[in-house]
Amino acid sequence: MPLQTRVPEELRKRFDLAAARRGISLSLYMELLIELDPEAPTHAEAVEALAADKGPALLTA
Repeated sequence: MPLQTRVPEELRKRFDLAAARRGISLSLYMELLIELDPEAPTHAEAVEALAADKGPALLTA
């Protein structure tokens, strides 16, 4: 599923360059970043939430 968001041009360029320096796609770079976030739900939690149709609940603090 495509993910769309608005970010400042400078930030988008930084993401593009960071991914390119590692020789990976921007998509994979974003996947790796979420793994570094200690507050991000685990893969299992995300799968469970999707199965229960609770996707937006993951965004609550």
